[in-house]
Amino acid sequence: MKFNYIFKTFIHYFKPNLLVALGVVVSTAVLTGSLIIGDSVRYSLQQSTFSRLGETTHLVSVKERYFRQEMAGEMEADNPEIKATSVLLLEGMAVTDGGQNRVNKVQVVGVNQDFAEISKTNLFAELQNNEIAISENLSERLQIKEGDNLLVRIQKASLIPMNAPFVSAEETSVSLQATVKKVVQKEELGRFSLKNSQTAPYNIFLSINRLNKLMEFEGKANQILITTNLEIGQVAKSVKNCLTPEDAGLQIKKIEATNEIEISTERVFLEDKISETLNKLPDAELILTYFVNGIEKTEDLRKSEARSQKSEENPQPETRNLQPVTPAIPYFVSTIPNDQLAENEIILNQWAADDLQAKVGDSITLQYFEIAPLRQLVNKEAKFILRQIIPMNAALSDSTRVLTAGSGKQEFQ
Repeated sequence: MKFNYIFKTFIHYFKPNLLVALGVVVSTAVLTGSLIIGDSVRYSLQQSTFSRLGETTHLVSVKERYFRQEMAGEMEADNPEIKATSVLLLEGMAVTDGGQNRVNKVQVVGVNQDFAEISKTNLFAELQNNEIAISENLSERLQIKEGDNLLVRIQKASLIPMNAPFVSAEETSVSLQATVKKVVQKEELGRFSLKNSQTAPYNIFLSINRLNKLMEFEGKANQILITTNLEIGQVAKSVKNCLTPEDAGLQIKKIEATNEIEISTERVFLEDKISETLNKLPDAELILTYFVNGIEKTEDLRKSEARSQKSEENPQPETRNLQPVTPAIPYFVSTIPNDQLAENEIILNQWAADDLQAKVGDSITLQYFEIAPLRQLVNKEAKFILRQIIPMNAALSDSTRVLTAGSGKQEFQ
């Protein structure tokens, strides 16, 4: 009787139960498929990430400047949980068939043996002299293989900003005739890229020392790739511990004659933030040194001004231009504190004064270049009265200080 009741109940609710069962089957299939697809997508993303970054977890990067390659090793010594490698990353162009085939915007990556920590392969450590490794997509694009030759034109890098005054814009690239030693697959970090882009980059790998020589550098890098499980704060602390003035493009030397410490920059001019910081040091003195086109002795400035004033009162039909009394000499000119000279006063050392046959009270004219729009050079003049002539053994005449003549704040305004 009981089984008969169960059977009749089953028959009565057969269609609803069948729909529930089908719903469970479909839901299970969807969930299982989602888990499988999710796992596949996760694996694909991991593989894609590795093909671009390798084992990189953190990046130390700079723009328009370069730090020491040794900094990577110093970071490893500072914190044993950090594995780091220095990279010099530039942009270039690959050319084959005498210019018939070319690829623009190629990444030129200078690496060393430590790059194996990132790429998990030692093939990059084997690159020497003009040997290069190229990515698979670049090989296919240019239709070249291992053993073929390739012309690489690399954008010229410089310790001095390319937009700095007097930097030549003519030599913007350097050439390298290289031999393809290895075509790198994506599993071997052939798609290495630090940019957030879906497009696979064209890569050329070569020795970082060779790339340094091409750029006329020595021991420079602009990226440090780091592998570690540490938090970013701990990595930043290690970076701070290993930074030196040289990594900021600063040079420090002691001037024996004056017992002073000179801090200068390889970038022509100190950035405002750096100069403001250095100026806060005790007894700090900011100096601008400039190579002028000419220093010449001209007609006495006071007489010239007096005659000019007289000419305004009694205009004459004929005007007169001041002519230099002696030939101009090119020379370095440097500033000294404003409280030592008036705006229109200048000091010369004995060598310059003798060459110009100048004496105290004479008028001295400086000719120098000023940067105009579109980096055009415009010749400018500034006139001064010679206030003092200092001997060659004076502190301001010391050649290591590069301070051979001085003026007040008017000098290059």
